[in-house]
Amino acid sequence: MTRVATCNKRIEIKTYRKKSPNQHASFLEHIATIEFYLPHTDIQAAFDQFYSTGLFLYNYFYPERSLTVSSRDPDYITPDLKAKLRRKNKLMRTGRVEEASALAKLIGTEIQKYNSVRLTKIQGKSETGTRQLWSAVKSLTCQKRDMSNTAGITADVLNKHFAQVSTDPSYTVPVAKFTTAPENQDYFSEWAVFKALDTFHPTAIGLDLLTAWFLRLGAPVFYKPLTYLFNKSTSTVPLQWKKCNYLSCPENILAKRL
Repeated sequence: MTRVATCNKRIEIKTYRKKSPNQHASFLEHIATIEFYLPHTDIQAAFDQFYSTGLFLYNYFYPERSLTVSSRDPDYITPDLKAKLRRKNKLMRTGRVEEASALAKLIGTEIQKYNSVRLTKIQGKSETGTRQLWSAVKSLTCQKRDMSNTAGITADVLNKHFAQVSTDPSYTVPVAKFTTAPENQDYFSEWAVFKALDTFHPTAIGLDLLTAWFLRLGAPVFYKPLTYLFNKSTSTVPLQWKKCNYLSCPENILAKRL
């Protein structure tokens, strides 16, 4: 009698954007020859033009790709890292050992960086910190925890719970005030905007759909139109900054990053 083994592995399709030095070089070469022509009469139209151009460049030079990730993969295996692992295996099969070895070193460096950052955030002197430290060690050594007590708890359930407990039922809309900003006054300098773009920290993508690393990479070109937009929007809030999604995260817009 043949015994059928149960398989608890789950396959999930995730999307990612491949980033390579060749893509960065092509992107920088292209944006060095273009200029942002923003409307000077309507500030909302100017914001629409900037985001439309930025998203087009982002999707053109860094198109979205799909890749399968299983539940048995360690926590540090991201879609981008798994794509590199598959690329390394393909190079090994075709006999390109030197390229595969160089890529293996890069993969090892990324894994080490991820694990070191994760462990340095844990304070192991307290009882709670010790528990967290051993939990991180078990996850790094592929010893999975028993997650049976979290059945039925999903991201949507948690988001709805925190959205409900953080809502003030007695909130009243404040009375709108009419204010005018002084004309011909620049609140942001081009150097300040460029420095803010060039020193972006890695963060999750916001509702404007432009990642921090993309804005940091294109800072030599993006800083001029953004300086103009910020100085002209002192009394106007564009529609892109009014978007929010209470089921996922609070609004994370470019102006808030600055």
